[in-house]
Amino acid sequence: MTLGVRNVGLKYFLEGFAGGESLYQSVRQARERLQGLEDRFPCATWLPVICQNPAQIPPTWDELRSVKTEEIPNLPLPTKRRFRTTLLSSLAITVLVCGVRLVGLLENPEIQAYDLMMRSRPATGLDPRLLVITIDDDDLAIQRKNDESLAGASLSEKSLNKVLAKLNQYQPRAIGLDIYRDFKAKDPDLITRLQKTQNLIGVCKGSDGSVNIPGNSPPPEIPPGNLGFSDFIHDRDGVVRRHLLFMNQEATSLCPARYSFSLQLASLYLRPLGIQTKFTPKGNLQLGKIIFPNLNSRTGGYQNIDANGGQILLKYRSSKQIAEQVKLTQFLSSPLDSGAIKDRIVLIGVTAKGDSPDTWPTPYGIPLDEQMPGVLVHAHMISQILSAVQDGQPLLQVWSLWAEVVWIWGWSLVGGVLAWRRLSLPWLALATGVTSGVLYGVCFGLFISGAWVPFVPSALSLVAMVGLMSIYNSKTEARVGSERNEGNEGD
Repeated sequence: MTLGVRNVGLKYFLEGFAGGESLYQSVRQARERLQGLEDRFPCATWLPVICQNPAQIPPTWDELRSVKTEEIPNLPLPTKRRFRTTLLSSLAITVLVCGVRLVGLLENPEIQAYDLMMRSRPATGLDPRLLVITIDDDDLAIQRKNDESLAGASLSEKSLNKVLAKLNQYQPRAIGLDIYRDFKAKDPDLITRLQKTQNLIGVCKGSDGSVNIPGNSPPPEIPPGNLGFSDFIHDRDGVVRRHLLFMNQEATSLCPARYSFSLQLASLYLRPLGIQTKFTPKGNLQLGKIIFPNLNSRTGGYQNIDANGGQILLKYRSSKQIAEQVKLTQFLSSPLDSGAIKDRIVLIGVTAKGDSPDTWPTPYGIPLDEQMPGVLVHAHMISQILSAVQDGQPLLQVWSLWAEVVWIWGWSLVGGVLAWRRLSLPWLALATGVTSGVLYGVCFGLFISGAWVPFVPSALSLVAMVGLMSIYNSKTEARVGSERNEGNEGD
């Protein structure tokens, strides 16, 4: 019965309040009209109660009806609809970004981000397992002055014979001669030394009939089992970012070597440790417990590359200075500490910047004066193999396609969450920039740990989602506000 009395009291109150009476007067009139129910419902007039701050002027019925929607700031959209819209929008943006990525439009910016992360890694220092004997422009000038038979070669037979003889005294584990010698030696002593130096690896270059590259023959004196090809795989911009470990030579190739120069030297170094070169059933190279998975035509940021042979991503040793270096002239004229050579891999190569320098663009520099000599690129490759096998350093690998798609989608959802906050434009731009920085930091951390994950597509989906949802929120709120204003005018 009390509920019925309350409804009657509310009816009386609304009739008076809507009729223009003040709030207090409407309550008073409702209580007076309930006096007729006192005989059946004692204290019925006590039911209408008002609690009001005496200092506050009570509103009128017309004032309550004229409240405008703009007086309620940041009117939220229904959460369920917002969630559905954000989810569908993030999926659409992810599909669009992944589609653009698959056709190769993001390959260049992804490669640039890759180079930036490669250069930004903390330095790891010199590799103590390597020593590089360099032949610079001064060494060439000295050789030509002392040996007129040098002609166009970079290392005379006399100097080569002296280098090998001195190296053998200090017992290096492997010697790599990164100099093309596709002609027979004339010095009988050098011929014998080349033939009997079992830890010496020579180089040759494979042919490529598609671009009319004939290649280079190996030194005739070095046994076929001690040869490695010197071919590099470079990207469309000429930069060496991949490491070719092995390949099948063309039938007409002048170079018979199946394994790379770097792999041959690394295998020779690891052999006394009982680590042999073998292949998995999937055709991947395996050294000890470490498997070197071959790249596919679509790997990470790469789209439709030539993935023939055994290729991996080249993980440079965090700096240009890969190992201790000594000039040829200094090596031949100065006494050496036996510990500087014993059980090391010694590389011999040209670093001269003459008319036809053997230099290559790398993530550390593309202009000619910043390019890296080929012998040092080989040193980085050797160090990568040994660091993975001996030091447990992770190889650079990529996630599966679906894992990358989920990763990109996740960052588009993060962009949707930022747009939910309804920040002002300057604050939204700042939040987006900070979040993009966090994204780069996460990608860089994963890169150091051995995973190349998509940064550019993720950042693109993040920014696109923030922009799209911000526009959608603005238009939706404007439409809702317009509809409410029209409703108030109709009343």
